Amino acid sequence: MVRCKYFKVYELVDPETFKRFGEKSWMFFNPLILTTADGIREYFNAPVTINDWYWGGTFQWRGLRTASCTIGVKWSQHRFGNAIDCDVKDVTAEKARQVILANKDHPLFKCITCIEANVNWLHSDCRNIEDRIRVVYP
Repeated sequence: MVRCKYFKVYELVDPETFKRFGEKSWMFFNPLILTTADGIREYFNAPVTINDWYWGGTFQWRGLRTASCTIGVKWSQHRFGNAIDCDVKDVTAEKARQVILANKDHPLFKCITCIEANVNWLHSDCRNIEDRIRVVYP
């Protein structure tokens, strides 16, 4: 089973999923998105926030989005365990996107196939497409 080096599973799932499945929640994720999360953390050498509900924060749907989640689109890559939304400490989302696109062949970004533009968070996913990194606009 693939697990993240820098993240605990409760940073990737909502409270209900963690309560029901605990450490087994890793099974819901494509290993490529777990590699991506660690790659972003390692490349920027800075703390990265995905979900923070565990510490009393408001984010719970920036990793896996289950059937009970009412945000996002029906066929979001989050629903398949293929996407994360995150914030990199002291790096704006736009700057992070620029860095990833400028360094898209870096081994730490090798699994990213799509990023979302014009949002104040960094969306990365590992959808199965031919593009090296597709930029989508919400």
